[in-house]
Amino acid sequence: DVTVANLVDRHAATRPGDPALVTLTDRLSWAGYRHSADRLASALIGAGIEPGDRVAVFLPDGGSVHVAFLANEKAGAVTVGIGARAGEQEVRHLLRRTGAVALITLDRHRGAATGELVGQLRAEGIDLRWHIVVPVFEADLSAPILVDGVEVPADADIDPGLFAERRLGSDDLFMINSTSGTTGLPKCVMHTQNSKLYMAQQACEAGQLGDDEVLLGLAPVPFGFGLFTTHFVTALIGAPTVVVDRFSPESALELIEREGVTVLVCVSTQFKMMLNSPDVDKRDVSSLRVMFTGGEMIPYESARSFEERTGSLVL
Repeated sequence: DVTVANLVDRHAATRPGDPALVTLTDRLSWAGYRHSADRLASALIGAGIEPGDRVAVFLPDGGSVHVAFLANEKAGAVTVGIGARAGEQEVRHLLRRTGAVALITLDRHRGAATGELVGQLRAEGIDLRWHIVVPVFEADLSAPILVDGVEVPADADIDPGLFAERRLGSDDLFMINSTSGTTGLPKCVMHTQNSKLYMAQQACEAGQLGDDEVLLGLAPVPFGFGLFTTHFVTALIGAPTVVVDRFSPESALELIEREGVTVLVCVSTQFKMMLNSPDVDKRDVSSLRVMFTGGEMIPYESARSFEERTGSLVL
């Protein structure tokens, strides 16, 4: 009977200054995470988003994508999760298939202006009523949010009571994301929060995770593996999530050392690249205790080698 919003509210009240989301250059506290989500949820409601509306999120891995998921939950909107590497054909398909009425982006995505993309989509008949441009919240809590080019003041009134009437419950549809499958365009998948919280609880039990963990999430959201770990596990135990918008083995090893990462979430290609990097013997990764990996058959010798080189348990 709890949701990520409930959990973030709790951590913001009990450990407001502790880090919730960490990147290579910035960090967002639990209080900042809640405040940013409240700002964005208020902007969505003010724009005219209704409970149950589908709001697509097309953001790179970082703090802002998690803020957007949380804001949609508080506003009562269903998130349509679009992977940051999706091409225009995939974006069109997912928006049409889900009936999304709004799209949340940065002002630029992979070097291109997102306003131009939205204009093109609208010209093709896709009924995107709103384009919401968000800042990198972890870099600047007060940076403007734009709704169709109009700035929402950073000091705009926020009424938490309004969220209480609209926010999603744990058994409500909260996200429609996609899986590539083996043929054709992406298949849409529906999720409740309880489906992901159950997986998060299983991960906590299997890894014997406590509230002193630091998790590095290299599996991308909004896809299932990255979603239940970086968005749900860390909210469940109140641990910081370290996220990167572009993977390299060197930056991952740097973050493990710098942040004292205890839990690593990655696909097998990523941990094999880390094993093959010269930095694996230069960085202190002794804090690492558990690695969750999956998505394909895991080569036994590679997993064994990772355990021996890092001292962590591969699950």
